[in-house]
Amino acid sequence: MRRALSMALDRQGLNDLIYGGAGVPSYATPYDFMGMKAPAHWDELGPYYKPNIPEAKRLMAEAGYPNGYDCEMVTTAETSASSIYVAVQSQLAQAGFRLTFKELESTVVTNLRNTKDFKDFISGSQDSGYDMEMNIYRLWAGKDAVRNYGSVDDAILADLAQKQRYELDYERRRDIARQVHSRYLEIIPTFHILSAHHWVMRHPWLHNTQDNIHSWACCWGSQQVRQLFIDDTAPGGRGGVRGKEGTWGVPYDRQGRKV
Repeated sequence: MRRALSMALDRQGLNDLIYGGAGVPSYATPYDFMGMKAPAHWDELGPYYKPNIPEAKRLMAEAGYPNGYDCEMVTTAETSASSIYVAVQSQLAQAGFRLTFKELESTVVTNLRNTKDFKDFISGSQDSGYDMEMNIYRLWAGKDAVRNYGSVDDAILADLAQKQRYELDYERRRDIARQVHSRYLEIIPTFHILSAHHWVMRHPWLHNTQDNIHSWACCWGSQQVRQLFIDDTAPGGRGGVRGKEGTWGVPYDRQGRKV
């Protein structure tokens, strides 16, 4: 049924429709953990990431649901009204997944996700993490793993999650991540859809900050704000003052008076 669900979705079509093509397919293991320089392409994710309505219906019938399946997603009103969720609902219906939304307060949704108390699906995105502990162990180390909200219980994933904890060699850890990704694509334990491109623009006089795939400035990378500085080319005299040794000072005091 999970494979059928994944094949009922045309991710590339959603990407073109919702993001104007500015997105990539989403999956559980960050690509840099696998030694990749860029996200996997649409054709590199196996058969269950490709839209195939006839095969999805066949698998549903084989699982005992020849007439389709009524499924429910717990979400917030803001999320269920978003264009991507409406488009997903429409696409899934073509294969026989009749998706309805159960709209609740965001705090209630968070609690149900943390307690793993929901029928079919619950909305949310995968949190980032700087190493495999967050994105492998806490996801797949057994059905009681902290972030394993769907209670996935797969012996292969659980074994790999344990192995990465004690492996110190970079190449071997990279290989473990690849094995986790391969197993994910085989059994489709969670339902990932899209990752939007992240665009960053900065003035030339703003320095000492840089985003990466794990630490956007708004979230995990917010600590970078403490290290920003503006040079003396900023307009309106808002820039810093260059010191004798190339250091920078703030031209205003806490009351906003120029110093």
